[in-house]
Amino acid sequence: MSTVSIRGKLIEDKKAEFYLTIETVKSLIEKKCEAFSYDLNENNELNITIDFSNQEKLKNFDKLEFSILKGSIRSLCEDVEIDTHVKIE
Repeated sequence: MSTVSIRGKLIEDKKAEFYLTIETVKSLIEKKCEAFSYDLNENNELNITIDFSNQEKLKNFDKLEFSILKGSIRSLCEDVEIDTHVKIE
């Protein structure tokens, strides 16, 4: 299993843009990964988790859908961190 975590602090007046972006790309992203989830707490701290079944599928993270997501998050959030975790089986 390979997991990508994206974290950042959503800029207060960007919530509408964030939800519009997520709803636009969510179904496209879900076709390219095992699981996609996000959480935005009351302090505007965003945590996105994307699971891929293996390292080969992790290559999908370079596809257009994910590039749109990454670019949007970088423009809507501060202090963005993107980490990849690969579980070797």
